[in-house]
Amino acid sequence: MQNTLYDKLNNKAIALTPNRRFARFLEKKYGEHKIEQGYKTWETPSIFPAETWLQNSYLDGEHDKILLNNEQAHFIWKEITREHPNLTQIAEQAWQIICSWNLNPLTWDSTYLNDDHKILIDWIKEYQTICTKDNWLDPALLAYELTNNTPENLYQKKPEIMLIGFEDIPPDLQKLLTKLQQLGTTLINHKLDRPKANSIHLYNFTTLDKEIAAMASWAKKTIDENRGTTNIGCVVPNLAELKNEINYCFEIICSDLFDITIGKELNNYQTIDTALNILKLLSQTLTLDEAKRLLLSPNIKGATEEISARALLHKHLRSIKTTSVTLRELLALSKNSEAKWFTPILAQILDDTQLLIKQTPAYQSNKMWVELLNKALDLFAWPNNDGEDEQHAQITQSWCEALKQLLSLDLFNKPQNLKQTIYNLNNILKKRTLHLKNNNTQPIKILGVLEAANLTFDHLWIMNMHNQNWPARPKPNPLIPLHIQKKHNLPHATYARELLYAEKLTDRLLHTSNEVIFSFSKQNGDVEYQASPLLMQIHGIKEELYLDPGFRRDDVGKKHNDKNNIETKETVTQQTTKLSPNEQITGGSRIYKLQAACPFRAFAECRLHATATEIADKYISAKERGIMIHTAIEYFWNTVRSQNKLLTSNSDTLNKVISDSIKNAISVLKKYHKYEPLDDEFLALEIKHLQYLIYKWLDVEKERPPFTVLSQEQDLSASLQNLKIKLRIDRIDQLEDGSIILIDYKTGNVSTSAWFGERPDDPQLPLYLLNSQREISGILFAEITPHNPKFSGLTAHDYKIPGVKIANNWQELITDWHKTLTSLSKEFENGIAKVEPKKGEQTCRNCHLQALCRIFSAT
Repeated sequence: MQNTLYDKLNNKAIALTPNRRFARFLEKKYGEHKIEQGYKTWETPSIFPAETWLQNSYLDGEHDKILLNNEQAHFIWKEITREHPNLTQIAEQAWQIICSWNLNPLTWDSTYLNDDHKILIDWIKEYQTICTKDNWLDPALLAYELTNNTPENLYQKKPEIMLIGFEDIPPDLQKLLTKLQQLGTTLINHKLDRPKANSIHLYNFTTLDKEIAAMASWAKKTIDENRGTTNIGCVVPNLAELKNEINYCFEIICSDLFDITIGKELNNYQTIDTALNILKLLSQTLTLDEAKRLLLSPNIKGATEEISARALLHKHLRSIKTTSVTLRELLALSKNSEAKWFTPILAQILDDTQLLIKQTPAYQSNKMWVELLNKALDLFAWPNNDGEDEQHAQITQSWCEALKQLLSLDLFNKPQNLKQTIYNLNNILKKRTLHLKNNNTQPIKILGVLEAANLTFDHLWIMNMHNQNWPARPKPNPLIPLHIQKKHNLPHATYARELLYAEKLTDRLLHTSNEVIFSFSKQNGDVEYQASPLLMQIHGIKEELYLDPGFRRDDVGKKHNDKNNIETKETVTQQTTKLSPNEQITGGSRIYKLQAACPFRAFAECRLHATATEIADKYISAKERGIMIHTAIEYFWNTVRSQNKLLTSNSDTLNKVISDSIKNAISVLKKYHKYEPLDDEFLALEIKHLQYLIYKWLDVEKERPPFTVLSQEQDLSASLQNLKIKLRIDRIDQLEDGSIILIDYKTGNVSTSAWFGERPDDPQLPLYLLNSQREISGILFAEITPHNPKFSGLTAHDYKIPGVKIANNWQELITDWHKTLTSLSKEFENGIAKVEPKKGEQTCRNCHLQALCRIFSAT
């Protein structure tokens, strides 16, 4: 940094920059310069982004017009474009370009205008009429207003103004600066004199993943070699699109050594989301996801004391099949002292909140809504932060600034209901991003091209520089005539302009570090790329393959199917405490199924009760559809009892029994949806489908040799070793010769192979067989499916049941099952809880415990 710049700042010169980051960078460098000179304190230099300087210049003077903020301007545009809400943002952008380039749409030749262009002109006329009527000044017109509508006697002579880091100066700002120059202000276009990099490389990669991983590995290696005393820049042209991928990779490789400069939308921060959900609660209703985030938020009173009970309350809400919950319902549930989810602290908060909103008018000003929200936030003790850390302060400050913007909408004197207030606040939060400052201590900075172009680094890597990305493709505004955009060379209008802009930035990047690496990936999906033609013009640069023997992005979170690999990655104890005689366990035959599939899952679900939270759905889940089919079939055979009656009953009688069976099943189904009743048309389709299934299944039953249904849904107490469980069998049939057959209903395709091996997939029927007081001669799956309903299974003798095989070694099978299931029982009793999925990733695919067992954690 040149001493000339510091001297001018010392002499009260004003430095204008194109963006806030560069302004902060200059302030930091100025501070370092002062420290080097021995100063302990100094006056803050006048370094401003151009936008901030324009606002300050207007507000410092005596002007009649009221300056709108961006949110107020957006509100007006939203009202004007309300019939075309998808065009609001595009229209605002078109208006801002028109203002910056001093264009007059009223002079455009109508011969060359289409309907889109004409509607923009109509909107601009309406916008200008509204602003003129109420004496409002749009922020996009600040430079124009200061240039053309400010009397010269109101200008105070400015000291020197330095323009630093600008590639393009919009015409409206240039006109203002020219006028100030005419009035005696010295205008300096300050060039940052930096040497060009003497080490320039261009690397190519086969995929984008490998490119990101290589950049991260290079950054970490460079930090290690320099013992953390270096300043590294990692530049990504389309950072917003790749942010999550890059953050994931750098977290694994570089830990906490990096900082991504692009911020998150405010409503994506947990603290802000909690405040917003409290506001939504004032409207009496929350979706289930909103209720979950509020109940489990650490930012409200009682979060620590009631965390378990609140989690159970959320689980209960999921189980009752509701997709939303009202304040009144939430209050009633939290006050239930007999329930596991009794939450007295939360109940008191909700009770006070309900009293707070009882006398609230339906329509009122934003000021009144904000006052109500602040009272509610106090009731919840939001943000409930024990330590006033810097990041917390940044988030709450941004929240307060967002509320100020909401309050500014009262300028329009239009009372809003709460729904509209929430909508407006959401829009404000989405448009405001926050990048949490961390004292700039991270040595690796991940940033966009514009941010990086004016900074300095010890080492710099610029990725994704392929021919489709650099220079960028033109993106002309669709509401401004293309010939106007070309004539005035407007931003993003033509290939020529994008090329020139990219050339300037490329040159600037080559002067930001002594070492500069460009890279690109040759393929992304089915699209193939080449290096940017701008890079191939750099003297001495040539494309080369980057060979890094170390980390690859493909290795991150690699899922190991091999049993031995899984064992080496175990992060939990393989053996827990043995099962005690009085320990409460749940699961029935599922204990054996889970112990066989993965011992850790059996331990977590059946002993720790780590069950998955049900997902609320206003429609019918696969589980409910299965219950409905079971219920209908059970009712049918409770009435008909035998195949003989099935075959001899007339069609009217059978139709009546089937109809009653379906009604009974539907009544059971409705109990699952009492909070969110099912749509009648949807129910009619389900009834039709169930009727079809039953008729198809009865055709299968008719093909069997004669049988009688002895019992259905029969419970049985079972034990192997010291493990005592409860079993329930879907159905027990007796054949003509007195043989007993066990039947398990399935609503999908299954295989009898699920009963075999040291770790059987579905041991329920063998378990029941081993513990039954009767002599069992066969176990069958009844596959009740719409396309291929059938029986499958094994029997001791040939009973002529279609699809069922004869087991010639029936007693040997029983012996083997006893040995296998006894072994699984011993494992469970002894606390064997290895993370050992039987089929690797396939077993883990539908498991909800991956975060607990951490099987896929990167090493």
